[in-house]
Amino acid sequence: MFTISASRIFYAACFSFYILVLNIINIVRHDADPLSIILQYSLIFFFCFFPIINFFSFQKHVLKITSITIIWITSIIVFYRLNYGSIITGELIGTSLTTDIGLGMELLSSSLFFWLLPTALLPSIFILLLKFKKLNKKNIVYGLISTIVSICLAILLLFVTGTLSEEKGAVRSPKKVYMMYSHSPLDLVAATYTYFSKFRPEAKAPHLKDISQLDTFKLPPKTNNLKIVIVIGESARWDHFSLNGYNKNTNPKLSLRKNLISFQKTMACATFTTSSLSLLFNRRMCKDISQPITETSFVSIFKNLHFKTHIYSLQIINYLYQKYWGYDVLKMKYSILVDSGKPILTDELLIQPLTEALKQDGNQLIILHTVGSHHKYLDRFPDNFRHSFQNMCRKSDIKSCTSEELNNTYDASIAYTDFFLDEVISLLTNKNALLLYTSDHGESLGEKGIFLHGAPLEMAPIEQLQVPFIIWASDAFLKTGANKHKFENLIKAKKIPAPLSHDNFFHTVLGCSGIEGGHKLIDDKLNLCGHHFLP
Repeated sequence: MFTISASRIFYAACFSFYILVLNIINIVRHDADPLSIILQYSLIFFFCFFPIINFFSFQKHVLKITSITIIWITSIIVFYRLNYGSIITGELIGTSLTTDIGLGMELLSSSLFFWLLPTALLPSIFILLLKFKKLNKKNIVYGLISTIVSICLAILLLFVTGTLSEEKGAVRSPKKVYMMYSHSPLDLVAATYTYFSKFRPEAKAPHLKDISQLDTFKLPPKTNNLKIVIVIGESARWDHFSLNGYNKNTNPKLSLRKNLISFQKTMACATFTTSSLSLLFNRRMCKDISQPITETSFVSIFKNLHFKTHIYSLQIINYLYQKYWGYDVLKMKYSILVDSGKPILTDELLIQPLTEALKQDGNQLIILHTVGSHHKYLDRFPDNFRHSFQNMCRKSDIKSCTSEELNNTYDASIAYTDFFLDEVISLLTNKNALLLYTSDHGESLGEKGIFLHGAPLEMAPIEQLQVPFIIWASDAFLKTGANKHKFENLIKAKKIPAPLSHDNFFHTVLGCSGIEGGHKLIDDKLNLCGHHFLP
């Protein structure tokens, strides 16, 4: 057995230094002066982790368990921050707890294993083999004094770090608060606290106001068998759609469709699925993302007008569908997969339940929630689409792929989305139907060393926020003068050189569907089908 010759205070210092080293490996991610960052890291870890470990050192078993837990958490977080530019936030914690675990498992790779072997497993074995000397009164006194002094220095650190970057009032500075909690595993602690104090109470919110009762709504006379289909994409970027000018032909089918309009540079409200979709169907604005939801979504308006609501989803976000959207029919990932009899989960599986739903008479609101272009991109489309773009990224660790390979694979997933949307439109062509498609958020493909999505809004790259927004109408839908006029307004809105956002979605869905009334709720300045739309 190894025997530590120095006091446990020395162990606490060594442990804090190791956590510091793990984090400084990622120093190249920061734009600040390296010397300033090293000093800030040093202050944080020696005066934050040192007292924590020193405090637990009075019980050796608790000390070992605490140390090993911190090492594994830190090592995993630093790996994803270093390789993908990921940042731990309250929204990420919420998404991890509520999103399908299968999608999260796709982020596991051999690179993670080879990283954890030297940075987490070996140090953990070393700690388990350590044999601490028995504490005497002198050690206990020294330990208590050093813990108290360290805590005082940690409090002082909040003010000191404010002067390092020539900023005053660091305690109230969002930038400094972010810097304090962007070092692992402090970031996990801060993000978990943020989730339970800010995001989690929203899921336990009191009864929501039924938005359909806040105003008067009605349908035009003789509105029969109207099919409103909303397709929610996943991680799709507007600039990888050839409909929007992309240099690769990722939309060979949609580009041939008439009555189809594709808007450019639409801004999503969030970089996470759950946060984005809670706003997308609600009349809250993007700027109100931090506020709790107090009203139901526009689904309740459709239900009040006797639309039968179907949700077919390849993702699992039960509380969102149940609490905020509402439905008559809900069918999710595993049920759809079993019914299809196919071994691979692709968006095409949604065609079968959609076909069955469209056989029913009456007005319907049908929501299709896809997996779209969620990483791992290669798994998002069947084998016959793998020949669409050569040189694909076939590794789970996307950072090890070249930019060409990564973009080709992502583009193939967009081309498959094109195929899927075309199939949906084919089912709607001979019906009185309107289709709206947008994505929950965008995706980073290695720009500035950042991958995937989920960056905090304050520093989210534009690639994670700009999404496609497509509207298609059937000939039968455009037969009425009112609907034809609405579509003409869409064409005019497309020509206005102003960026759109998901703020437009709530009002556009209701406005383009032909729902009349609702003057207190439907903002014509945000309704793309309205004649008062303003950029």
